[in-house]
Amino acid sequence: MPPLYVHSKDAKLAMSGNAPTPKMYYVAMCAGEYDIASLVEEELLTHHSVHKIIYVETAYNFRDGSPKKLHNCSGRSKYPGRVSTHVAYVEEKDRALCDQAAWAESYNKGSASVFRSKASYCYENMGRNEEARAFELAGGGAHDIAVLADVDEIPDTAALAQLRTWPPDHGVSVKLQAIHHYKYNLGCERSGLPADQLHHRGPVAVLGQTLFDVGASAARDAVANGPVCIEA
Repeated sequence: MPPLYVHSKDAKLAMSGNAPTPKMYYVAMCAGEYDIASLVEEELLTHHSVHKIIYVETAYNFRDGSPKKLHNCSGRSKYPGRVSTHVAYVEEKDRALCDQAAWAESYNKGSASVFRSKASYCYENMGRNEEARAFELAGGGAHDIAVLADVDEIPDTAALAQLRTWPPDHGVSVKLQAIHHYKYNLGCERSGLPADQLHHRGPVAVLGQTLFDVGASAARDAVANGPVCIEA
């Protein structure tokens, strides 16, 4: 079988037909939640559930792309060899694209009507899509598994164990049951929203190749009302 070449943002990954056992990477957006990060590490590394933890932190605010203070979520980690932080910066050409989309959009949040600019969605998607670059730079390949999350979305280790025996197919995003934390109790429920209002909460697992092909933001959105979920 000839090598399979997968294109990411700025590199080619080659995977031979005799691929090694997939490694699992937890890739999470983080903005200084050190207390939650320590829980993530104890839960996922003590039980050897994942190979590495990568925190992705943007150097800009999602709201308008303005600079913000960096926190380095891995700076207090007890596992320096297995935990790292990837910092995402915004390039001027990308800033121009986001700012062009800066018209206001209304959506319902509880009983209130909230206005959020399209620019903020653009900056957030740009930041989330850096998870693919972070995964690749940490050694993740097309055949490995990326678990995408916010840092307060901690996958249940039993769900991760099942994921090892049932890795996702290419192009498939799989929801994972998460342990209860301070804000959400993340089971395998559907959001119930229309397709244009989907907002997924909870960790999502994809093959590296899928992550490189569609990006992290699209991979998360694909499962907001999807049927595939692994419960503990």
